[in-house]
Amino acid sequence: MTGFYNHSIFGIMLTWIFYKLYKKLYLVQLFIFLLITILGIQSASALVPEDILVVYNQNQSASFDVAKYYISKRKVPAGNLLGLNIPDSEYISCEEFEKHLPIIQKAVSALKKNNHNPVILLVYGIPIKIGPLTIKRNNQQKELIEQKIKEQKYLVARLTNQLNKLMGISLIIPDSLNETDPTDKSSAALDSELTLLFAESYSKAKWLPNPFLKQFDNFLGIDHIRETTIKVCRLDASTPQLSKRIVDDAIWTENNGLKGTFYIDARGLSTEKKEDAYGQYDEHLRKLYDLIKKKSLIPVVLDNKPALFPENSCPDAALYCGWYSLGKYIDSFKWQR
Repeated sequence: MTGFYNHSIFGIMLTWIFYKLYKKLYLVQLFIFLLITILGIQSASALVPEDILVVYNQNQSASFDVAKYYISKRKVPAGNLLGLNIPDSEYISCEEFEKHLPIIQKAVSALKKNNHNPVILLVYGIPIKIGPLTIKRNNQQKELIEQKIKEQKYLVARLTNQLNKLMGISLIIPDSLNETDPTDKSSAALDSELTLLFAESYSKAKWLPNPFLKQFDNFLGIDHIRETTIKVCRLDASTPQLSKRIVDDAIWTENNGLKGTFYIDARGLSTEKKEDAYGQYDEHLRKLYDLIKKKSLIPVVLDNKPALFPENSCPDAALYCGWYSLGKYIDSFKWQR
C-alpha cells in the first residue's frame, strides 16, 4: 500500500489511510475505514498545537532533530513528543510495529482525556512500510481456519443481503473474505495502520470498503466507526534539511497566501466500463479541474493526454494532482514556495 503524505498538519493533508473493523471470532466482519482525507473539504474543528502528538525515531538523531524543529516552529508542547525505539529503516516488521502500539495508545489516550482532538504526526526517520504477517501453522490448524473462513463468508453474504433490503443501500462484500490466508497481502503503510490504533481485532489481508463513502451514511454504527478514527500525517522528505524546509515553507505560505498554478494530469481514459478503476479515477481528475475552474480563483491547467506533463513544462507550480511515472521521475515542475 502506498500513499500521499502531508508534510505540515496545517497545510494540505492527503493521506492514504484506511480503517478496518472486525468482530471477534465467529462474529461477522463488518467494515473498514478511510482512504483519502483532504483537510478543508469537510467542516471540522481547527487543530491546535496541543492536539498534535509528534512521533520520532529514538535510534536516529536526525529524526529527533526534525521533531524538535517542528514543535519549536508550531509551538507544540514538549510533552507531546514521543520517541519510539524502532529500527533505523524504512521497513518495520508487523511484530515489531504491534509491540509499540500500546505506547502510542497511551499517549493518544492522554490527549483525549485532556479534551484534545489527537493527531499523530510521524516525522523523518519513522518507517513507512509494515511487513506481512508471519504465522506458522500445521495442516490441522490450516484446515480449521479455512473452515471458519467459509462459515464467516456465508454469514456475511446472508447478513449483507438482509441489510441491503432493510436499509435500502448497496453494501459490498469485502474482497478480503475471499482470502483463505489472513497473511496474504498483509503488508501495509505504517501511516494507514495507525488510524486503526483503537480498533479491536481486524483482518490484515488486502483492502476493505471505505465507510466514509456517502453510500454508507445511513449504515448502523457508521458514526462510531468514523469518530474513532485517529488522524495520521507525516513530515518527511529525502533529507532532514528538506523536512525542515517544508515546515518553513508551509508557515510562509500560511502568512503570505498560496501563489501559483494548480496542474492536473489526466490520461484521457474512457469511463464506459464502470468496473475500470483507472477510467473512473481519470474522470475524477477531469471533474476536479471543472470544480477548481468554477469555484476557485487559483489558475488551473488540465492535461488530458496519455503522456505525463513533459519536462520543464509546468512553471509557477503550486499544486499537482494526477498520474505519475513509476520508478522514473519526470522533472516537469518549477515549484513556487
